[in-house]
Amino acid sequence: MNKRFWIIAISFILGIAYAYYWAVVNSPKVHTQEDEILEKMQLLNNKVDSIKRANDSIKVIIDTTEIEIEHVYEKYIQVREHIINQSVDSDCVFFSNYLSEDSKRFIDTINFIPAETY
Repeated sequence: MNKRFWIIAISFILGIAYAYYWAVVNSPKVHTQEDEILEKMQLLNNKVDSIKRANDSIKVIIDTTEIEIEHVYEKYIQVREHIINQSVDSDCVFFSNYLSEDSKRFIDTINFIPAETY
């Protein structure tokens, strides 16, 4: 009889625990105004975090772009200084070569057809 008593007692305790668990899980959730405010704050915090991540990635892009602009500017300064400091003879040679190589291009653009008289 002792063994049967313990089986019934344990079954009774497990039944009460199951009933309590079922009551807690299936009880209707009471949403107070404070709970709604906390949920909205959590959503806003998530949005702020995503905006911060986007801001960080934009800052990285801006930094790399600024570095590229500095490199291009340095190259421009070097080329400009070279052009400014070269002699007039070099300028004349450059432009005469440029015009002789591209003379066909200049001639082709002049498609002058005289007007026919009637």
